[in-house]
Amino acid sequence: MLIKRLTLPIILCAFGMFFFAQSSFAQGTIKGTVYDDNSGETLIGATVILKGTSTGITTDIDGNFSFQVNQNPPLILVINFLGYTPKEITVNSFSEKIKVNLGTDQVMMSEVEVVGSRISEKSKQAALTVESMDLIAIKEAPSGSFYESLGNLKGVDVTSASLGFKIVNTRGFNSTSPVRSLQLIDGVDNQSPGLNFSLGNFLGASDLDVLSVDVIAGASSAYFGPGAFNGVIDMRTKDPFLFPGLNVSLKAGERQMFEGAIRWADVIKNKEGIEKFGYKINLFYLTANDWEADNYNAVDDSPVTTENYSGYDAVNIYGDEVTTGGNNYTTNLDYPGLGRIYRSGYKEVDIADYDTRNTKANLGLYYKLKKDLILNYSLNYGNGTTIYQGDNRISLRDIQFLQNKIELKKENKYFLRFYSTHEDAGNSYDAVLTANIMSDIAKREGNYYKDYAAFYRLNRNQLYDQGMPNQTEFSDTRPNITDYIGDDGVINFDAFAAANVQWRQGIAGAQNEWANDNPGAMQDYNATIRRATEESALEGEYPFFKPGTQRFDSLFQDVTSRLFTDNGSRFYDKSALYHAQGEYIFDLDFGKIIVGANGRLYTPDSRGTIFRDTLTFTRERIMEIDPITSDTTFKTVKTDSTFTKITNWEFGVYAGYEKKFIDETLTFKATLRMDKNENFDAVFSPAVSLVYQLGENHILRGGVSSAVRNPTLADQYLYYDVGRATLIGNLSGFDSLATIESFNEARNTGANFAWNKLNYYSVDPIRPERVQTFEVGYRGTVSNKIYVDAGYYYSIYTDFIGYNIGLDIPYAPDNPLPGNFTVYRVAANAQEKVTTQGASIGVNYYFLKNYALTTNYSYNNLVSGDDDPIIPAFNTPKHKVNIGVNARDLTTDFGIFKLKNWGFGVNYKWIDGYLFEGSPQFTGYVPSYYLVDAAVSANFKKINTSVKLGASNLTDNRVYTVFGGPYIGRMAYISFVYEWLNR
Repeated sequence: MLIKRLTLPIILCAFGMFFFAQSSFAQGTIKGTVYDDNSGETLIGATVILKGTSTGITTDIDGNFSFQVNQNPPLILVINFLGYTPKEITVNSFSEKIKVNLGTDQVMMSEVEVVGSRISEKSKQAALTVESMDLIAIKEAPSGSFYESLGNLKGVDVTSASLGFKIVNTRGFNSTSPVRSLQLIDGVDNQSPGLNFSLGNFLGASDLDVLSVDVIAGASSAYFGPGAFNGVIDMRTKDPFLFPGLNVSLKAGERQMFEGAIRWADVIKNKEGIEKFGYKINLFYLTANDWEADNYNAVDDSPVTTENYSGYDAVNIYGDEVTTGGNNYTTNLDYPGLGRIYRSGYKEVDIADYDTRNTKANLGLYYKLKKDLILNYSLNYGNGTTIYQGDNRISLRDIQFLQNKIELKKENKYFLRFYSTHEDAGNSYDAVLTANIMSDIAKREGNYYKDYAAFYRLNRNQLYDQGMPNQTEFSDTRPNITDYIGDDGVINFDAFAAANVQWRQGIAGAQNEWANDNPGAMQDYNATIRRATEESALEGEYPFFKPGTQRFDSLFQDVTSRLFTDNGSRFYDKSALYHAQGEYIFDLDFGKIIVGANGRLYTPDSRGTIFRDTLTFTRERIMEIDPITSDTTFKTVKTDSTFTKITNWEFGVYAGYEKKFIDETLTFKATLRMDKNENFDAVFSPAVSLVYQLGENHILRGGVSSAVRNPTLADQYLYYDVGRATLIGNLSGFDSLATIESFNEARNTGANFAWNKLNYYSVDPIRPERVQTFEVGYRGTVSNKIYVDAGYYYSIYTDFIGYNIGLDIPYAPDNPLPGNFTVYRVAANAQEKVTTQGASIGVNYYFLKNYALTTNYSYNNLVSGDDDPIIPAFNTPKHKVNIGVNARDLTTDFGIFKLKNWGFGVNYKWIDGYLFEGSPQFTGYVPSYYLVDAAVSANFKKINTSVKLGASNLTDNRVYTVFGGPYIGRMAYISFVYEWLNR
């Protein structure tokens, strides 16, 4: 179990922090009440913090606050509440009862009520595009999940490979494997150590514990590291010192969805009453029936349509793919009406585990060494089952995920952070490979085609009896060789052969015309032939394993329980990563300087099921003497075995400078970062920006930023057979691969394989990818009711990492057909630069005090690079629009009763159609679609409970956001949240 990795020193550290909380300091008590300046009502949940420290509290149900400090007056308090202008007040005496009146703001930022000074300074001064969700926006997300609602922000794309696996991307190259984005939770990289990307929020934080989310779009690796290539999803969770108490959430919805979560946080004071030790515990559980991937259209590059009577390669049917020759009988008159043959394969619904389950647990321990210096230990555990779509559709079953973090932090000054992440793939398996193996066990692919054709030919009289033209009916028009003897007595064989070809084509045309006119007869006949093929079994073969039978279930369990290396489809992955990072801020007279460094060690462990850490043997040559003849022989035997161990380390250092000019209206920032991976040379990523505040409400920004992406473990070490191709990493380069285009030309030129048509190429070893982005933007408020945020970017990618597809074919020109060959998909860099550009604008209008209209538009375009030999997989809609209306704190008199504190939210999203490039099985066009999310909620403050009724995709518009993924429909739900602040 991964939990066993919680070591004794960490436990001792936790207990040590608890007992040290009894240490004493001199202290006094600050008491007061926070009011709404307009209505005079008290404000529940306002934060009151001693300036320059993390000491503080939130107001209770009566708006009161009381907390102790170990400083003497005068003291400065900072009071914040969502929708109100922050305020600072001076406390001159512990005896005075403080009254604070907060004035409301009239504008909202993103989905949260803000205006003027409510727009955070961080967002104002950011040189990059920053989209945010705060506590209220998270609670009011109409989709029912804050993570899914991130897609309502401008420039942010959310794709769904399954109900439990949602992925956030920004600025193009969207992928269900988002290696160009970084997801952080309280500064900790949430990625899977083996996959090198985050599994959405499946193993992340519970909604009850999330305080805010910032989505930083663009190249931002200067401070975040080489993973922050196209963007960062930065989540912050709630501090137990500021949010103590009990939170309970229950949600139920369609598809038998149930979600429950609980959060408990408390603070322990020393004998002087000073808060010293805080802790929080989070538990989360989700269960639901996943969306089904049931796209039975032909794959994008299929040579036949769904009307082909002898089958076709369907998107979500696996085992029907053609990976060898011998299936094309289109021009053979002995097989009238027969075209290309395809195996039946298995539907994903018969192979995948759609019983989505997700369990998450979190423990956080916080000890105040000083008033502004906190030592924190946290443990995060996740477990669950869902569907992940990478190059194949993967059933992640009983996957586990464990993180340990210990951090020493002085806010806005320095931190030291150490964490580790371990994962266990559990019983996860490849659904596509499972279907292929089960199909092969019944009958090998080549034998299937031969048997199908043989049964077809043997029974073809059934078609003739129903009226299909027989070639005997054309005997009177058959070319006669005597008609091609010249005056000189020489036979013109070329003309005779051409005439025969024309005659046979005429017969085939007539037969095909009959077949098209009699689809019912052809379907029935081919169904009969398919049954005969699948019920026949020679030695070493078995009748087809039909879903729903005990034979199928038994074989399925056998295949999915065996590892790849044992001819099964199950993964083994117990990879880990270890990370250390430190940062220090110098506030000097001539500006602010930030310096930092980080290091990371990866220890992938897949036992050859994903990476090249395969089993190797130690061999020894021994001598044997025959006891009768005394003859001496030598042989080599295996004396030991071990798995090849792979490790990969990297480190980075960075420095930044910030200075304000012209009465602090112009902010200049410059950063420089160096990153080094053990397999690659050091790379640098500089950035420079200017932010100018034009008056109180307008801000202009511009900058040049850069980022680096080291090749992932998969880019370096992958070795994974997905059926149609073998995916390989590329540390050493690859020589003499034949292009797919030349291979198709060579096999279609004539009866024999045209070896001279093959074109070969080589692939250089993989290199780090770099991007440079130019960005300008504007943020501001107009008439105190309209908030505008607009920006434009242009990005230039150098050594863009994608992949090449080629064939490794032993050159044998004497053979009429190629022997064994392997299709490889090789990690590779683009030969030319790849460029993208985009723009976005968001306009929010606030009216009638409680209402807001939010709109945004995003544009993204691949300018160049789509003609490069590598496949860029831009996978991004060119146009995207969001329009939303929301309101909060409404009061409605229904006559019989008056409903207070209720609100609603509606969001309409339109996505432009786009080409999604994944594996050959999962490459195709995603049509344009729209989604409507809506919710209505009410807050019953006297019982600390809120109720929300809503639905994502309210109109049940069935769409898929990734090609090969499921059709996503409506998810209606009702939720209850209880929140009690512990005072």
